[in-house]
Amino acid sequence: MNKTLVFSSIGITVIILIGAIFLLSKNDSSISEGDVVSKNGLHWHPKLAVYLNGKKQEFTDNIGLGAVHQKMHTHSQDYKDDVVHMEMSGIVTKDETRLGNFFRIWGKKFNSSQIFEFKNSSSLFFSLTALNIFSSN
Repeated sequence: MNKTLVFSSIGITVIILIGAIFLLSKNDSSISEGDVVSKNGLHWHPKLAVYLNGKKQEFTDNIGLGAVHQKMHTHSQDYKDDVVHMEMSGIVTKDETRLGNFFRIWGKKFNSSQIFEFKNSSSLFFSLTALNIFSSN
């Protein structure tokens, strides 16, 4: 094997390793304190129930689980109880915890003009009601 090729390969490998260490250890100072929800990750199991025209939209098990484990997902043991798992590590921002992210992972439309197949129009308008109920239990 050619010595130049061996040294070039070693050099490229060292550059890649240094770059990876730099990127992984980088503290993102571009995030403002007001946008940070947690600096040490988040593990939370909120309940979410979606009703459209009075009909509950059922979750399926393992939304967001598969080849890629999404930060928001459901599990087979509690999705029927409307539990959404939020499991995030490191710095967690408000944008990462937005409800729209779960709908995107679920594959459902959710924006200012549409939820699921229902769109705002002159004859139809939808609104969102959020209940924030905490229990000491």
